[in-house]
Amino acid sequence: MSNGGFGFSFGNRDDDDRDDDNNRGGQPGDPFSFFFGPGFGSGSQGGGANPLGDMLSGFSNLFGPPQSGEEPDSFIDPEAVRKAVQSRITRMGSQIAKPASKDAAAVEEASRLAELWLDATTELATSGAKGTAWSAGDYALNSLPFWLRVAEPARAAVSETPVLGLGGDAQGAPGELMGAMQQFMRRQNAVMETQRVAEAVVQLSQSIVSGTDLGLPAAPANTLAIMTRTFRDEISSLDIPDQEALVYVCAREAARQRLFKNVPWLAESIVSSVEEWAAGAYVDTSHAEQYMRDNFDGANMENIAEIMQKMQSIDPQEIAPRLVSANENAVPRLEALIALIEGWVDVVVTEAVTDRLPNADKLRAAFKHRRNSGGTAATALEAITGCAIGTPPIDGAITLWERTTNAVGAARRDACWEHPDLAPSHEDIEHPARFIDRLLDDSIDADFDPIAEIEELEKKLGESDVDPESRENPTDEGD
Repeated sequence: MSNGGFGFSFGNRDDDDRDDDNNRGGQPGDPFSFFFGPGFGSGSQGGGANPLGDMLSGFSNLFGPPQSGEEPDSFIDPEAVRKAVQSRITRMGSQIAKPASKDAAAVEEASRLAELWLDATTELATSGAKGTAWSAGDYALNSLPFWLRVAEPARAAVSETPVLGLGGDAQGAPGELMGAMQQFMRRQNAVMETQRVAEAVVQLSQSIVSGTDLGLPAAPANTLAIMTRTFRDEISSLDIPDQEALVYVCAREAARQRLFKNVPWLAESIVSSVEEWAAGAYVDTSHAEQYMRDNFDGANMENIAEIMQKMQSIDPQEIAPRLVSANENAVPRLEALIALIEGWVDVVVTEAVTDRLPNADKLRAAFKHRRNSGGTAATALEAITGCAIGTPPIDGAITLWERTTNAVGAARRDACWEHPDLAPSHEDIEHPARFIDRLLDDSIDADFDPIAEIEELEKKLGESDVDPESRENPTDEGD
């Protein structure tokens, strides 16, 4: 569950994860026992008279050439991630039990009421999504297609990770050993990234409140989903009736659904921003290479026992790839999109519920606290995709949308979503007055009809013209 109340937590692996490792045969402090059996390379168990031969055979058997058709189409294998997610959900058991039928009925009723109220505060039509209750496991599995889509481009950069340099002494290592180690590192990266995505999605699912929470279109279209158990845990300290809080959460979710339904370019822009960042992504291995040099320089690469001992002591986190990108300009655009979504949702929902829910202000403050305590899209995106962005400037976006509504009205405000070029930019969030001035100028220009103006001008010019014949044959006043 959330850490610190109404927020998110991406913590360390839990006991279930460690138990799972042990069940698969892993030995504490021996990262190779899972692959080659307990005590591999130590001589205690399974070690033959030729440890080098044993090791090369183990690497070859585990990482031999894939069979025809075995190579996955993507770096992150979707089926492997799904199975990993399902396995974690199964182990959690009652912690993520299915919602009761009464919860589903309550969500459906609350969402219908919220939609009626939103009709009065936004020009965007209802999405038609049906309210339903989900468990955390439902969210993890149903949101997986979205998370895999945004995770694949960035995580795939890991597949291009160069083999870590082992220092000058590595030149003396047997060719077969170095080749096996290279293949091992590449395959290990793929395994680590698959497990990392699965674990992050499951952890997020235990803190998420609704399907498109955080301003990201993770839930399938036409689904207004509320994670009722997580919702109750989150509001338990607020001293607010469940039904009132549920209507508020449904209103926020319904508002996001209206955006994603009526603004088709919005979800694609979020994904394309991540893809643009990923297109310039590369793996920074300088920290890992330094770690390997510090641990292997001076080692006798012919001494297999010594090398195996050093490899068993490697801290995986120290050599984990770190993603950076040459296309950092995609980051502020992504931050702005998320902020604009959440800011718009806050404004239209506040207007819809302020006079109808007694604790509207308290609920709004609770969601603001949630954002400030770490419950942001930035946390989820970095954990799942590897794309590190700053905290979206949601408070600034709220101010922009509030001032825009006051200046030009809800209809003109919502018209800003009609095209990406009309939507506010990151700079507009920082300087809302400039954006509003542009809208006001556009409103003035909208009253200008160039065709009518030209016709009026031609009419005036026609009336002022003198008949040419009268100029050539002026009237003789003397006749």
